[in-house]
Amino acid sequence: MIDSSLTAMLTVRSRLGRIIASREDDFLALGADLHALSDRVELLAQKGGELIETTSGAILHNSIAQLADKMVAMRSLCATGDGSDLAEISKVRAALAELVRLLESYGRIVRTLQMLGISTRIESARLGTDGKGFTTLADDVEKLGLKIVEYSASIRGFAERLEQLSLVAHDRITTMQSMQTECSVTLFDRVQGNLERLRAHSEKTVAASRELSAIVQAVHDHTGEIVSSVQFHDIVRQQVEHVEEALDESARFVKAERGRHPEQDVAQWLSAVNTVQASQLDNARQSFSRAVQGLRTGLNALGGQVDGVHHVLASVSTGETGESPLATIGGTVREIAERFGELARQGESMGNVMMDVANTVSDMTAYLDKIEEVGAEIELIALNASIKAAHTGDMGKALGVLATSIQRLSQDAAEQTSGIAANLTAVDASAMLLREHAATYLDTSRAEAVVTELSGLMTELRSVQGRADGLIETVDREASDLSHETASLAQSIRVDEDVCAALAEAQESLEHLVSGLPQQTGSVVLPPALQALLDRYTMESERHIHRTLLGRGGHGTSAHAGDDVELFDDSLGDNVELF
Repeated sequence: MIDSSLTAMLTVRSRLGRIIASREDDFLALGADLHALSDRVELLAQKGGELIETTSGAILHNSIAQLADKMVAMRSLCATGDGSDLAEISKVRAALAELVRLLESYGRIVRTLQMLGISTRIESARLGTDGKGFTTLADDVEKLGLKIVEYSASIRGFAERLEQLSLVAHDRITTMQSMQTECSVTLFDRVQGNLERLRAHSEKTVAASRELSAIVQAVHDHTGEIVSSVQFHDIVRQQVEHVEEALDESARFVKAERGRHPEQDVAQWLSAVNTVQASQLDNARQSFSRAVQGLRTGLNALGGQVDGVHHVLASVSTGETGESPLATIGGTVREIAERFGELARQGESMGNVMMDVANTVSDMTAYLDKIEEVGAEIELIALNASIKAAHTGDMGKALGVLATSIQRLSQDAAEQTSGIAANLTAVDASAMLLREHAATYLDTSRAEAVVTELSGLMTELRSVQGRADGLIETVDREASDLSHETASLAQSIRVDEDVCAALAEAQESLEHLVSGLPQQTGSVVLPPALQALLDRYTMESERHIHRTLLGRGGHGTSAHAGDDVELFDDSLGDNVELF
């Protein structure tokens, strides 16, 4: 009986030595997988931190605020104005209509001068030598008529050109105002709506980043716990090694001492020792099973946490329409910039038209002095005609009548000249205003500066959003891969099946051995060597089994938990409970 028990103990001891050692590669591979998992979590935490930093409220808030300010500046540049340009153009056109009427009156003066010149020549020829001076007078009248025709034609030409320019200016101002209205109202209202969406999206991203931070930190902490938990392998191996040592040394002690002790005592020693070792194996098996199951549970829970990263990021990856608010607002801003550029080009063209209007008016007013000179000359001719007619006496009465007609004509010419002068003065005043406005239209530097600033700001915003989108994609992909790998790793862990089965088999063998030995009927005093052997256990779990199975307080051992037997030295103190 003793021999078979010893053989069974050594057989169990031999099998125990292979249980953990045979799975060493599996444990090493599991440790490597968990450390690789930890590295992936570290990368996820790093990228998550970069995302949080990139999408911080201050960065996006400041950029959005600057964008809103630039929109206000552009909107003011797109203002439709007070309509003064159209009013001045209308004044110019009205003045031109009056000018044409005055020029037609001037035409009647020319025809009258021509008739007076002919009549003067006839009367001069009738008088013969006495009318010779009137021939020169007739030539002067004819020359004045030609000058009036020449000047009137020039002014009319300028008036026609000015009328065309006024129509062009009117049309372009109307077109510009329409574009300004569309830009100022329609497009900017759209931008305002997009800005609100961008602000909301920004706030949502910041909130998601904060939530992501909490999740990533929890994942990081959980991963650390999982990696640390792999120490259960070393602890269980130590437990099994303790059982091996106990079986080996107990067997050697019994072989050496059995001849000096009654066989009944030796059998009870073996029963006590193997009862404790069977319980140690049962504890090791259960602890190992719980630890591996806990590892699987922890990995599955970790996968669930990582899935939370995906759900958080999915809520901010796109806008309501499938396009990010920044992309939407970027398209609208580009459209505004294009319209703004077109407005600037229209404004430059408008400025050139205004300058043409002003220059044409200047050219027209240059003829005002010439017309006034003609009027003065007509008046002088009329005076000379009256003097010559008086010198000829009764024979020059007809010429006196002609002189009187020329004098009245000079008065008519003076009135027309005054009207033309007043008309041209009004046109010139409007032209001066248009010229001043032309300088504003031609100065596109402010518009170009705002567009440049806006372009730079959009580039900065796109850069921030691009980094954020890239990080969101990276973190989401990492989280997705990590979730799948974590689930796969949890599913692949099967090392407990073989180890627990082998430990159960060894436990069953020891329990079978104990059942074949005589049952203990009282207190059993262990030899000092066996007592010292059992006293070497240091793990609290092992010592707890001793307390439960063998009791404490005496100098012997008993297989019954109720017996008060001291089995180990309390000077070892309490060790850390690892299971």
